[in-house]
Amino acid sequence: MATEANNLRAITPGGVPTRQASENRRYVVLVQLLIAAGVFYALERLIELIWRAGSLPSINPFGMHIANSIAFIVAGGALIYTMRNVVAQTFADEVAVELRKVTWPTWKETRQATIVVIIVVAIIASILGFFDLIWAKLIKFLLSYGAAS
Repeated sequence: MATEANNLRAITPGGVPTRQASENRRYVVLVQLLIAAGVFYALERLIELIWRAGSLPSINPFGMHIANSIAFIVAGGALIYTMRNVVAQTFADEVAVELRKVTWPTWKETRQATIVVIIVVAIIASILGFFDLIWAKLIKFLLSYGAAS
């Protein structure tokens, strides 16, 4: 199946990857490493939390907690699997190609959009606050009216 990612990863006649393809590959590998680091961190914390909640004895192979070892093995295995999986690599390459097509807003556009969002949130919060105040007064009146009877 010919995709646009395959076109960008084309090999030059000398057998050397194009500059664009090597840049895409570099970003894909960097993101995969960052995801693996995040998975390691989350797993390590989760396993350690479960370990302590279960009051299990501390096991320190290689001078580190067992949670580190398990998280390292799982995250490293997942990283190796995805780096060797052709489908995952093709998908990641296609994502990198699509991200190159994105037109990112300028700093001025970002600032203006942020100001609009802040103003709209303030207006909506004021409206909801007003309705909350009215409902609170109404409920207080109804409860005091019922208690007086």
